[in-house]
Amino acid sequence: MYKDSRFNNESIAYTQFLRTGFPPPFDITIKGMRDRTEALHKKINEKLIGTFKGIEEEKNIKINNNTEIPITIYTPINVNKDKLVIFFHGGGWTVNSRKTHQTIVNMLADATKSIWISVEYRLSPEYKFPI
Repeated sequence: MYKDSRFNNESIAYTQFLRTGFPPPFDITIKGMRDRTEALHKKINEKLIGTFKGIEEEKNIKINNNTEIPITIYTPINVNKDKLVIFFHGGGWTVNSRKTHQTIVNMLADATKSIWISVEYRLSPEYKFPI
């Protein structure tokens, strides 16, 4: 394997780990891809769960008579209450969730000392519009 001197051993191990768990997207169904990305992020997040020292609050936001969208609000210690970030997880509107991105949101909330709201949107193709 080619080794770029700019990468440390941890980065190389992470890259190798990613190669073991991901078949090409065209080989699996959307459900299969969702299951795999959730499992991958769960493994990655396990080491960092519990490192966020602020307040983590789950809520449901009603968007019409029949639909609620779950959100997680991250409020770090020594927060600057004048700062707020609304975060929509990655995944091309088809995969991933608030949970797959929770550790990065934890870290960003801590680093910026700002409140972060992570939004769980509905995924395509089941839903034409995410919210």
